Amino acid sequence: MGTESSKVGGWFSVTAPLWSLGLARILYGLLWWQQSKWKVPSDDFGRKSGGGLWYWVQQEIQYPTVQAYKDFLVNVMIPNWSFFGYMTLVTETFIGVSLILGLFTRLGALVAVGMAANITIGILSVPHEWGWTYTMLIMLGAIFLFTGAGRSFGVDAVLGPRLEQAGARGNRPAALHNLGFALEQLGRLAEAETAYGEAVSRARDDPRSMIGWGVVALKRNDPAVASGRLARARELMGDRPPPAVWYWAASLAAAGTMELEEAVRIGRDGVTAHPQSATLRNNLASLLELTGDLETAEQLLRSAYADDPTLPQVSKNLADLLYRAGNYDEAFEAYERAAKLDPDLGDDLYFKLGNIAFKRRDRERARSCWQRVAELNPSHQLARANLETLDASL
Repeated sequence: MGTESSKVGGWFSVTAPLWSLGLARILYGLLWWQQSKWKVPSDDFGRKSGGGLWYWVQQEIQYPTVQAYKDFLVNVMIPNWSFFGYMTLVTETFIGVSLILGLFTRLGALVAVGMAANITIGILSVPHEWGWTYTMLIMLGAIFLFTGAGRSFGVDAVLGPRLEQAGARGNRPAALHNLGFALEQLGRLAEAETAYGEAVSRARDDPRSMIGWGVVALKRNDPAVASGRLARARELMGDRPPPAVWYWAASLAAAGTMELEEAVRIGRDGVTAHPQSATLRNNLASLLELTGDLETAEQLLRSAYADDPTLPQVSKNLADLLYRAGNYDEAFEAYERAAKLDPDLGDDLYFKLGNIAFKRRDRERARSCWQRVAELNPSHQLARANLETLDASL
Protein backbone atom coordinates (compact mmCIF):
# COMPACT_ATOMS: atom_id res chain seq x y z
CA MET A 1 0.00 0.00 0.00
CA GLY A 2 2.80 2.34 0.90
CA THR A 3 4.57 1.54 -2.36
CA GLU A 4 1.49 2.37 -4.43
CA SER A 5 1.07 5.63 -2.54
CA SER A 6 4.69 6.56 -3.17
CA LYS A 7 4.27 5.87 -6.88
CA VAL A 8 1.22 8.13 -7.06
CA GLY A 9 2.97 10.76 -4.99
CA GLY A 10 6.05 10.60 -7.16
CA TRP A 11 4.01 11.00 -10.35
CA PHE A 12 2.05 13.91 -8.87
CA SER A 13 5.21 15.62 -7.62
CA VAL A 14 6.59 15.61 -11.15
CA THR A 15 3.43 16.68 -12.96
CA ALA A 16 1.89 19.06 -10.41
CA PRO A 17 4.39 21.93 -10.89
CA LEU A 18 3.35 21.95 -14.56
CA TRP A 19 -0.38 21.97 -13.88
CA SER A 20 -0.86 25.44 -15.36
CA LEU A 21 0.81 24.40 -18.60
CA GLY A 22 -1.23 21.23 -18.72
CA LEU A 23 -4.48 23.11 -18.06
CA ALA A 24 -3.67 25.68 -20.75
CA ARG A 25 -2.95 22.85 -23.19
CA ILE A 26 -6.28 21.17 -22.47
CA LEU A 27 -8.23 24.42 -22.88
CA TYR A 28 -6.37 25.18 -26.11
CA GLY A 29 -7.26 21.71 -27.35
CA LEU A 30 -10.92 22.27 -26.44
CA LEU A 31 -10.87 25.48 -28.50
CA TRP A 32 -9.74 23.54 -31.60
CA TRP A 33 -12.26 20.78 -30.88
CA GLN A 34 -15.04 23.35 -30.65
CA GLN A 35 -13.93 24.98 -33.92
CA SER A 36 -14.02 21.64 -35.70
CA LYS A 37 -17.68 21.11 -34.74
CA TRP A 38 -19.02 23.72 -37.17
CA LYS A 39 -17.24 22.17 -40.15
CA VAL A 40 -20.33 20.14 -41.14
CA PRO A 41 -20.01 17.67 -44.06
CA SER A 42 -23.80 17.35 -44.45
CA ASP A 43 -23.95 21.09 -45.28
CA ASP A 44 -20.97 20.67 -47.65
CA PHE A 45 -19.02 22.68 -45.08
CA GLY A 46 -21.35 25.71 -45.40
CA ARG A 47 -21.64 25.86 -49.18
CA LYS A 48 -25.36 24.89 -49.11
CA SER A 49 -26.39 27.29 -46.34
CA GLY A 50 -23.86 30.02 -47.04
CA GLY A 51 -22.48 29.82 -43.51
CA GLY A 52 -19.74 27.94 -41.71
CA LEU A 53 -16.40 27.46 -43.40
CA TRP A 54 -17.76 28.63 -46.75
CA TYR A 55 -18.70 32.04 -45.32
CA TRP A 56 -15.26 32.67 -43.82
CA VAL A 57 -13.42 31.60 -46.95
CA GLN A 58 -15.55 34.00 -48.97
CA GLN A 59 -14.65 36.75 -46.48
CA GLU A 60 -10.96 35.97 -46.95
CA ILE A 61 -11.40 36.19 -50.74
CA GLN A 62 -13.24 39.50 -50.44
CA TYR A 63 -10.67 41.00 -48.03
CA PRO A 64 -7.33 39.40 -48.94
CA THR A 65 -4.24 39.96 -46.84
CA VAL A 66 -1.94 38.43 -49.45
CA GLN A 67 -2.92 38.30 -53.12
CA ALA A 68 -1.20 34.95 -53.67
CA TYR A 69 -3.27 33.45 -50.84
CA LYS A 70 -6.46 34.75 -52.46
CA ASP A 71 -5.39 33.19 -55.76
CA PHE A 72 -4.91 29.88 -53.98
CA LEU A 73 -8.39 30.04 -52.45
CA VAL A 74 -10.04 30.92 -55.77
CA ASN A 75 -8.10 28.61 -58.08
CA VAL A 76 -7.34 25.63 -55.85
CA MET A 77 -9.52 25.46 -52.74
CA ILE A 78 -12.92 26.45 -54.17
CA PRO A 79 -12.74 23.99 -57.14
CA ASN A 80 -11.83 21.22 -54.66
CA TRP A 81 -14.09 22.39 -51.87
CA SER A 82 -15.19 19.07 -50.38
CA PHE A 83 -11.62 17.76 -50.21
CA PHE A 84 -10.34 20.84 -48.38
CA GLY A 85 -13.43 20.83 -46.16
CA TYR A 86 -12.66 17.32 -44.97
CA MET A 87 -8.97 18.18 -44.61
CA THR A 88 -9.88 21.13 -42.37
CA LEU A 89 -12.23 19.00 -40.27
CA VAL A 90 -9.71 16.18 -39.84
CA THR A 91 -6.83 18.58 -39.06
CA GLU A 92 -8.68 20.55 -36.42
CA THR A 93 -10.10 17.37 -34.86
CA PHE A 94 -6.59 15.89 -34.66
CA ILE A 95 -5.25 19.04 -33.02
CA GLY A 96 -8.07 19.00 -30.47
CA VAL A 97 -7.71 15.32 -29.57
CA SER A 98 -3.91 15.49 -29.41
CA LEU A 99 -3.83 18.49 -27.08
CA ILE A 100 -6.76 17.51 -24.88
CA LEU A 101 -5.28 14.07 -24.25
CA GLY A 102 -1.66 15.22 -24.25
CA LEU A 103 -0.93 12.52 -26.83
CA PHE A 104 1.90 13.22 -29.30
CA THR A 105 1.58 16.77 -28.04
CA ARG A 106 4.50 18.27 -29.94
CA LEU A 107 3.12 16.99 -33.24
CA GLY A 108 -0.34 18.29 -32.41
CA ALA A 109 1.12 21.65 -31.43
CA LEU A 110 3.17 21.83 -34.64
CA VAL A 111 0.05 21.21 -36.72
CA ALA A 112 -1.78 23.81 -34.62
CA VAL A 113 0.91 26.43 -35.32
CA GLY A 114 0.67 25.74 -39.04
CA MET A 115 -3.11 25.85 -39.03
CA ALA A 116 -3.19 29.03 -36.92
CA ALA A 117 -0.71 30.72 -39.27
CA ASN A 118 -2.88 29.71 -42.23
CA ILE A 119 -5.99 31.17 -40.58
CA THR A 120 -4.11 34.36 -39.65
CA ILE A 121 -2.93 35.00 -43.21
CA GLY A 122 -6.46 34.54 -44.52
CA ILE A 123 -8.46 36.48 -41.96
CA LEU A 124 -6.18 39.30 -40.83
CA SER A 125 -7.71 41.85 -43.23
CA VAL A 126 -11.33 40.85 -42.67
CA PRO A 127 -13.20 43.75 -40.97
CA HIS A 128 -13.82 43.56 -37.21
CA GLU A 129 -11.25 40.76 -36.73
CA TRP A 130 -8.70 41.43 -33.97
CA GLY A 131 -5.24 40.40 -35.20
CA TRP A 132 -3.88 39.76 -31.71
CA THR A 133 -6.36 36.90 -31.30
CA TYR A 134 -4.64 34.97 -34.04
CA THR A 135 -1.18 35.99 -32.88
CA MET A 136 -1.97 34.42 -29.50
CA LEU A 137 -3.36 31.36 -31.28
CA ILE A 138 0.03 30.89 -32.94
CA MET A 139 2.06 31.66 -29.83
CA LEU A 140 0.17 29.25 -27.59
CA GLY A 141 0.78 26.47 -30.11
CA ALA A 142 4.47 27.40 -30.19
CA ILE A 143 4.68 27.23 -26.38
CA PHE A 144 3.22 23.72 -26.35
CA LEU A 145 5.54 22.74 -29.21
CA PHE A 146 8.73 23.75 -27.39
CA THR A 147 7.80 22.57 -23.89
CA GLY A 148 6.87 19.26 -22.35
CA ALA A 149 3.21 20.24 -22.10
CA GLY A 150 2.02 16.71 -22.82
CA ARG A 151 3.81 15.41 -19.72
CA SER A 152 1.53 17.38 -17.44
CA PHE A 153 -1.71 15.42 -17.04
CA GLY A 154 -1.27 13.91 -20.48
CA VAL A 155 -0.68 10.52 -22.07
CA ASP A 156 2.83 11.64 -23.05
CA ALA A 157 3.77 11.54 -19.35
CA VAL A 158 3.47 7.75 -19.55
CA LEU A 159 4.26 7.12 -23.19
CA GLY A 160 7.24 9.44 -23.56
CA PRO A 161 9.66 7.82 -21.08
CA ARG A 162 8.84 4.35 -22.41
CA LEU A 163 9.54 5.39 -25.99
CA GLU A 164 12.80 7.00 -24.92
CA GLN A 165 13.87 3.84 -23.10
CA ALA A 166 12.96 1.69 -26.11
CA GLY A 167 14.91 4.04 -28.35
CA ALA A 168 17.93 3.89 -26.07
CA ARG A 169 17.82 0.08 -26.14
CA GLY A 170 17.04 -0.39 -29.82
CA ASN A 171 18.08 2.56 -31.93
CA ARG A 172 21.54 3.11 -30.50
CA PRO A 173 22.92 -0.27 -31.62
CA ALA A 174 21.19 0.16 -34.98
CA ALA A 175 22.75 3.60 -35.39
CA LEU A 176 26.17 2.21 -34.52
CA HIS A 177 25.68 -0.62 -37.01
CA ASN A 178 24.79 1.89 -39.75
CA LEU A 179 27.78 4.04 -38.80
CA GLY A 180 30.07 1.01 -38.97
CA PHE A 181 28.73 0.09 -42.42
CA ALA A 182 29.20 3.65 -43.71
CA LEU A 183 32.77 3.82 -42.40
CA GLU A 184 33.52 0.40 -43.92
CA GLN A 185 32.30 1.59 -47.32
CA LEU A 186 34.52 4.67 -47.01
CA GLY A 187 37.52 2.46 -46.28
CA ARG A 188 37.92 3.80 -42.73
CA LEU A 189 38.29 0.30 -41.34
CA ALA A 190 39.76 1.14 -37.93
CA GLU A 191 36.81 3.41 -37.16
CA ALA A 192 34.38 0.85 -38.59
CA GLU A 193 35.91 -1.80 -36.30
CA THR A 194 35.22 0.42 -33.29
CA ALA A 195 31.65 1.24 -34.32
CA TYR A 196 30.74 -2.38 -35.03
CA GLY A 197 32.38 -3.49 -31.80
CA GLU A 198 30.31 -0.99 -29.82
CA ALA A 199 27.15 -2.13 -31.63
CA VAL A 200 27.89 -5.76 -30.76
CA SER A 201 28.54 -4.89 -27.10
CA ARG A 202 25.12 -3.20 -26.89
CA ALA A 203 23.18 -5.86 -28.83
CA ARG A 204 24.97 -9.15 -28.34
CA ASP A 205 22.18 -11.17 -29.97
CA ASP A 206 22.13 -9.16 -33.21
CA PRO A 207 23.77 -11.18 -36.03
CA ARG A 208 23.81 -8.20 -38.42
CA SER A 209 26.38 -6.28 -36.42
CA MET A 210 28.41 -9.43 -35.84
CA ILE A 211 28.51 -10.08 -39.61
CA GLY A 212 29.62 -6.50 -40.25
CA TRP A 213 32.30 -6.85 -37.59
CA GLY A 214 33.51 -10.02 -39.30
CA VAL A 215 33.61 -8.36 -42.72
CA VAL A 216 35.73 -5.53 -41.34
CA ALA A 217 38.18 -8.04 -39.83
CA LEU A 218 38.39 -9.76 -43.23
CA LYS A 219 39.09 -6.46 -44.99
CA ARG A 220 41.77 -5.73 -42.37
CA ASN A 221 43.51 -8.97 -43.42
CA ASP A 222 42.69 -10.85 -40.24
CA PRO A 223 40.84 -13.94 -41.53
CA ALA A 224 41.15 -15.86 -38.25
CA VAL A 225 39.30 -13.14 -36.32
CA ALA A 226 36.81 -12.81 -39.17
CA SER A 227 36.09 -16.56 -39.05
CA GLY A 228 35.38 -16.42 -35.32
CA ARG A 229 33.01 -13.48 -35.62
CA LEU A 230 31.19 -14.96 -38.60
CA ALA A 231 30.82 -18.31 -36.83
CA ARG A 232 29.24 -16.47 -33.88
CA ALA A 233 26.90 -14.63 -36.28
CA ARG A 234 25.83 -17.99 -37.71
CA GLU A 235 25.01 -19.24 -34.21
CA LEU A 236 22.92 -16.15 -33.52
CA MET A 237 20.91 -16.68 -36.70
CA GLY A 238 19.73 -20.08 -35.52
CA ASP A 239 17.43 -21.65 -38.11
CA ARG A 240 17.29 -18.50 -40.22
CA PRO A 241 19.19 -18.70 -43.54
CA PRO A 242 22.30 -16.49 -43.63
CA PRO A 243 22.36 -13.53 -46.01
CA ALA A 244 24.55 -13.62 -49.11
CA VAL A 245 27.19 -11.38 -47.48
CA TRP A 246 27.74 -13.98 -44.75
CA TYR A 247 28.55 -16.70 -47.30
CA TRP A 248 30.83 -14.30 -49.18
CA ALA A 249 32.80 -13.31 -46.09
CA ALA A 250 32.82 -16.75 -44.43
CA SER A 251 34.19 -18.52 -47.51
CA LEU A 252 36.96 -15.94 -47.97
CA ALA A 253 37.83 -16.09 -44.27
CA ALA A 254 38.11 -19.89 -44.47
CA ALA A 255 40.33 -19.58 -47.54
CA GLY A 256 42.44 -17.02 -45.69
CA THR A 257 43.07 -19.49 -42.88
CA MET A 258 44.12 -22.14 -45.43
CA GLU A 259 40.92 -24.16 -45.03
CA LEU A 260 40.26 -24.38 -48.76
CA GLU A 261 37.94 -27.38 -48.59
CA GLU A 262 35.77 -25.62 -45.99
CA ALA A 263 35.83 -22.44 -48.08
CA VAL A 264 34.56 -24.33 -51.13
CA ARG A 265 31.84 -26.00 -49.05
CA ILE A 266 30.63 -22.64 -47.75
CA GLY A 267 30.83 -21.20 -51.26
CA ARG A 268 28.70 -24.02 -52.68
CA ASP A 269 26.16 -23.61 -49.88
CA GLY A 270 25.98 -19.90 -50.62
CA VAL A 271 25.30 -20.43 -54.33
CA THR A 272 22.61 -22.97 -53.44
CA ALA A 273 20.99 -20.62 -50.91
CA HIS A 274 21.26 -17.53 -53.15
CA PRO A 275 21.23 -18.77 -56.77
CA GLN A 276 20.55 -15.26 -58.03
CA SER A 277 23.78 -13.85 -56.58
CA ALA A 278 26.42 -13.33 -59.27
CA THR A 279 28.86 -12.22 -56.57
CA LEU A 280 28.67 -15.58 -54.80
CA ARG A 281 29.19 -17.47 -58.07
CA ASN A 282 32.23 -15.32 -58.79
CA ASN A 283 33.50 -16.05 -55.29
CA LEU A 284 33.03 -19.81 -55.68
CA ALA A 285 34.69 -19.75 -59.11
CA SER A 286 37.81 -18.15 -57.59
CA LEU A 287 37.94 -20.86 -54.93
CA LEU A 288 37.43 -23.67 -57.45
CA GLU A 289 40.22 -22.23 -59.58
CA LEU A 290 42.53 -22.68 -56.60
CA THR A 291 41.51 -26.35 -56.39
CA GLY A 292 42.18 -26.86 -60.10
CA ASP A 293 38.54 -27.24 -61.15
CA LEU A 294 38.89 -24.75 -64.00
CA GLU A 295 35.97 -26.06 -66.05
CA THR A 296 33.39 -25.54 -63.31
CA ALA A 297 34.96 -22.18 -62.44
CA GLU A 298 34.57 -20.99 -66.04
CA GLN A 299 30.94 -22.15 -66.15
CA LEU A 300 30.17 -20.24 -62.97
CA LEU A 301 31.83 -17.08 -64.25
CA ARG A 302 30.02 -17.21 -67.58
CA SER A 303 26.65 -17.65 -65.84
CA ALA A 304 27.49 -14.84 -63.40
CA TYR A 305 28.39 -12.54 -66.29
CA ALA A 306 25.16 -13.47 -68.12
CA ASP A 307 23.10 -12.55 -65.04
CA ASP A 308 25.02 -9.42 -64.06
CA PRO A 309 27.43 -8.00 -66.66
CA THR A 310 28.03 -4.91 -64.49
CA LEU A 311 30.38 -6.66 -62.04
CA PRO A 312 33.96 -5.85 -63.14
CA GLN A 313 35.54 -8.62 -61.05
CA VAL A 314 33.50 -11.27 -62.89
CA SER A 315 34.87 -10.13 -66.26
CA LYS A 316 38.39 -9.91 -64.80
CA ASN A 317 38.30 -13.42 -63.32
CA LEU A 318 36.85 -14.88 -66.51
CA ALA A 319 39.56 -13.13 -68.51
CA ASP A 320 42.23 -14.61 -66.24
CA LEU A 321 40.96 -18.13 -66.90
CA LEU A 322 40.84 -17.53 -70.64
CA TYR A 323 44.32 -15.97 -70.60
CA ARG A 324 45.80 -19.02 -68.87
CA ALA A 325 44.04 -21.28 -71.38
CA GLY A 326 45.60 -19.36 -74.27
CA ASN A 327 42.25 -17.96 -75.47
CA TYR A 328 43.73 -14.50 -75.88
CA ASP A 329 41.11 -12.91 -78.11
CA GLU A 330 38.21 -13.60 -75.74
CA ALA A 331 40.41 -12.79 -72.76
CA PHE A 332 41.25 -9.41 -74.31
CA GLU A 333 37.54 -8.59 -74.69
CA ALA A 334 36.82 -9.59 -71.09
CA TYR A 335 39.75 -7.53 -69.77
CA GLU A 336 38.55 -4.51 -71.72
CA ARG A 337 35.05 -4.90 -70.28
CA ALA A 338 36.47 -5.05 -66.79
CA ALA A 339 38.64 -1.96 -67.40
CA LYS A 340 35.65 0.04 -68.67
CA LEU A 341 33.58 -0.95 -65.62
CA ASP A 342 36.38 -0.17 -63.16
CA PRO A 343 39.46 1.64 -64.57
CA ASP A 344 41.27 1.17 -61.23
CA LEU A 345 40.61 -2.55 -60.88
CA GLY A 346 44.31 -3.40 -60.64
CA ASP A 347 47.69 -3.44 -62.36
CA ASP A 348 47.42 -7.14 -63.30
CA LEU A 349 44.55 -6.38 -65.66
CA TYR A 350 46.54 -3.79 -67.65
CA PHE A 351 49.69 -5.92 -67.57
CA LYS A 352 47.89 -8.80 -69.27
CA LEU A 353 46.12 -6.47 -71.68
CA GLY A 354 49.54 -5.13 -72.63
CA ASN A 355 50.88 -8.67 -73.09
CA ILE A 356 48.02 -9.62 -75.42
CA ALA A 357 48.41 -6.37 -77.38
CA PHE A 358 52.12 -7.08 -77.78
CA LYS A 359 51.32 -10.59 -79.07
CA ARG A 360 49.05 -8.91 -81.61
CA ARG A 361 51.95 -6.63 -82.59
CA ASP A 362 50.03 -3.60 -81.35
CA ARG A 363 53.04 -1.92 -79.77
CA GLU A 364 51.32 1.38 -78.98
CA ARG A 365 48.47 -0.28 -77.13
CA ALA A 366 50.95 -2.49 -75.28
CA ARG A 367 52.95 0.61 -74.29
CA SER A 368 49.86 2.47 -72.97
CA CYS A 369 48.76 -0.58 -70.96
CA TRP A 370 52.18 -1.11 -69.37
CA GLN A 371 52.47 2.59 -68.63
CA ARG A 372 49.15 2.33 -66.83
CA VAL A 373 50.59 -0.57 -64.82
CA ALA A 374 53.54 1.60 -63.80
CA GLU A 375 51.15 4.37 -62.71
CA LEU A 376 49.11 2.00 -60.57
CA ASN A 377 52.12 0.11 -59.21
CA PRO A 378 55.48 1.88 -59.62
CA SER A 379 57.30 -1.17 -58.24
CA HIS A 380 56.01 -3.51 -60.99
CA GLN A 381 59.37 -4.64 -62.39
CA LEU A 382 58.03 -6.73 -65.31
CA ALA A 383 56.03 -3.82 -66.71
CA ARG A 384 59.06 -1.53 -66.49
CA ALA A 385 61.22 -4.16 -68.15
CA ASN A 386 58.72 -4.53 -70.98
CA LEU A 387 58.65 -0.75 -71.50
CA GLU A 388 62.45 -0.65 -71.61
CA THR A 389 62.44 -3.46 -74.17
CA LEU A 390 59.99 -1.52 -76.33
CA ASP A 391 62.11 1.63 -76.10
CA ALA A 392 65.28 -0.27 -76.98
CA SER A 393 63.69 -1.76 -80.08
CA LEU A 394 62.82 1.63 -81.58
